[in-house]
Amino acid sequence: MRTGLKLFTPLVFFFLTAGSFIYGQKTIQGKIINNRTKEVIQYANIGIAGANIGTISNPDGSFALIVPDKWLNDSISFSSIGYNTRSIGIASLLLRQGLVIYMDEKPVELSPVVVSNKKDQIQTIRLGNSQFNGGVLETDTIYAGRSIALLIDNTVSDAKKSIQFPAYLENARLRILRNNLSLFKFRIRINSVNTLTGPPGEDLLNKSIVVESSMRKGWLEFDLSQLNMEVQAPFFIVFEQLLDISDRAAITDDYRKFEMRYPDKIKIDSVEIDGRKEPRKIFTGSHKLDLAGTYVAIWSSSSASEQFTSYVKETSLGEWKKVAGIVAATVTLSK
Repeated sequence: MRTGLKLFTPLVFFFLTAGSFIYGQKTIQGKIINNRTKEVIQYANIGIAGANIGTISNPDGSFALIVPDKWLNDSISFSSIGYNTRSIGIASLLLRQGLVIYMDEKPVELSPVVVSNKKDQIQTIRLGNSQFNGGVLETDTIYAGRSIALLIDNTVSDAKKSIQFPAYLENARLRILRNNLSLFKFRIRINSVNTLTGPPGEDLLNKSIVVESSMRKGWLEFDLSQLNMEVQAPFFIVFEQLLDISDRAAITDDYRKFEMRYPDKIKIDSVEIDGRKEPRKIFTGSHKLDLAGTYVAIWSSSSASEQFTSYVKETSLGEWKKVAGIVAATVTLSK
């Protein structure tokens, strides 16, 4: 079940769409392995670059990716922070039994560390958006790897709240509006700005930093101080939600229960996807939605869009799209 959902408060209105069927498809299953250590690679990004067809590997390195027939002449890319990306033709993958994808580690270039005995006071500043009036929920049970990004460009009008690049990353925060899973996981990425088109560009981190939490709501904290990472220019702070197969099963089960409990809240419509009309479900109503999953807080208003820039990508290696709802996230920089 592919779905997308937004929840806005205090209006308590929600809109859900679901393309329930994918016609003409193949499933590619396998495992991602470190070529040197032979250890599994968790949460690797797998998909067709630029298409909304992607997933992540499970904690045991396994993956399953549904590929519509129209993409069978394309290639699947396998990427993970700290590894060289591999791209393999889908036709070749379909011929393999017991598929194992071996990935090579990237050589790590160590930056010099300067130690000083000066007692200068460290200047820190928190940038980003801390306001929110609603949230978004990852509800795609076929694919995975949804990411939401916030541009950190230091264009605040108040000089007292600005800091000049280069600067060091200290920490980042993501606001969780509400969580209904026993545990949830987010990976943080630091991406450059694609100067040609505007969305997030290449990864600047060479380390996968994943935070797991059971909180119901509040600020999810990412300690970045140990990276000693200096950013030279405006960048995107990116939060990638890591839903494994058990999470997606829980979400699927909850939607089925919701449909049975509120049949009068479901309207069947159709939407054109890749030139073909597919069913779409719209869940409407004024009651509070409380489904399985983790709601990320966003700020939706004309003022938000004027002050900040957010992008969303629905699956691993999918296409970045600019959105009006600005993610509630901040980053602390130091000089």
